[in-house]
Amino acid sequence: MDLKRFTKKAKDAFDEHGGTDGLKDDVGRAREAVSTPGSIKDKALAVKDALTSRPDDAATADDAPTDAPAAEAPAADDAPSGGQTPPAAA
Repeated sequence: MDLKRFTKKAKDAFDEHGGTDGLKDDVGRAREAVSTPGSIKDKALAVKDALTSRPDDAATADDAPTDAPAAEAPAADDAPSGGQTPPAAA
């Protein structure tokens, strides 16, 4: 086995995945997946999904963040009085 070639391939793969910043991102997503409730098997599958689906691969124009703030749902205190909710828009 050629150790130099193996080392170069590993470094190339590491750089392709974003280097240290990509590694930090992967660790953060894995940590979030592990903190979810469920069995060890569920957590392992969540980590696998988090690490195999990279956010930059799945990003589309629709998912791009905008500068406009997101609309917030009204708080319970802002609900109309009378116990009735307004009809849903069609």
